[in-house]
Amino acid sequence: MTQREVWATVVLCAVVVPSAGVVQGLPAVGALQTAQPSQAPAVPQATGQPLTLEVRVFDATDEVTSETRVRVFKAGNRTDPRTIRATSGVATVDVPAGFYDLQAVREREGQVAGIRWAERRLVQRYPDQQGRHMEMVNLQPGYGALQIRRRSSTEPGDVTWRASIYKSGNATEEAGRSNKGDGYLLFVVPAGSYDVQVLPAIGQPIWLRDVELPADQTRFKTWE
Repeated sequence: MTQREVWATVVLCAVVVPSAGVVQGLPAVGALQTAQPSQAPAVPQATGQPLTLEVRVFDATDEVTSETRVRVFKAGNRTDPRTIRATSGVATVDVPAGFYDLQAVREREGQVAGIRWAERRLVQRYPDQQGRHMEMVNLQPGYGALQIRRRSSTEPGDVTWRASIYKSGNATEEAGRSNKGDGYLLFVVPAGSYDVQVLPAIGQPIWLRDVELPADQTRFKTWE
């Protein structure tokens, strides 16, 4: 055998022919698994004794409840809504405690001027609200609401005290104006952290510090 024939034999022996099997690290075609969609969590059903749900609608910081039609659905169910409109500036409906989806439809001169959904709002009974629950719906994103009520108040009625709201740590400039309700005051402001000063008819000012107001949520606070 010549030297050239020896080198040819070595080269041929070094060639590796790839296998027709499965490439390491990749599944065979028949082994691919289809992901199964997870089931949506069950939606809690509205239960218990009815309470009065009050819905107030705002366009940023301007109240437009009187121009708005509100449809109240059980959460996750788009059938059989309760439709309410403001009477004397208040839109209310009696519902059992539970989760609800709210649809606010603003109308001006017979035309729809804005629609906003507020989903999975928890309507529940608070001991200081005399069987009422208030929810704010804002046609603009990024706004939160704070409802303040006196703890010892036993009946709805006129508010005989005042309150001011400030950005946390800055009491030099008010961050919003109060809106009167039935026995409460309501602030609608951009989401953030706030300090609230309550001025009773008699007595010293009371501060509620670092109140976090998430976007598209209604917080409830009491004072004494």
